[in-house]
Amino acid sequence: MVNSNNPHPLEGVFAEALALLEAGCQHFSEALRSERRALEARDAEKLIIASKRKLEAARQLERAQEVASETALAQKYDATMAGFLALALDYFEEDSSLRQRFHEMLKLLGHCAQVNETARRIVEARLECTDEALRLLHGMENRTDPRYGQDGRPLKPGAGAHRGVG
Repeated sequence: MVNSNNPHPLEGVFAEALALLEAGCQHFSEALRSERRALEARDAEKLIIASKRKLEAARQLERAQEVASETALAQKYDATMAGFLALALDYFEEDSSLRQRFHEMLKLLGHCAQVNETARRIVEARLECTDEALRLLHGMENRTDPRYGQDGRPLKPGAGAHRGVG
């Protein structure tokens, strides 16, 4: 265990990067909860607000990951989150406090990824239903979508380029 009277020289920098990651994960998690409530309520205005909040949180988390990657690079590890993980395992394996915080942050990050993927699937399914309903309402049920994705192939229902997918 790291002696509190003689802390490892990297403890402070690692702890700072970890604190940024924890805050970013927490903010992203809260934004995902807001988004989920808006989706469940089918409240477009709240969904727009939640989406902006989620984007802001994603940017905060991205900045925190950059700091973690820079911390890893400064210690001759890969400038990635994997490098930061390797740094954590090498230097703080015996520091139960930092190790516990790090594992909790990783767990929350994994949970956020799962919740975000679920939200993506919900939105995609609703868009597909909306697109199909609009085609039917406009008598276009037998016509193909005239739009094409970035790869040059026709778009699938619900994958309109105007939605940032394609």
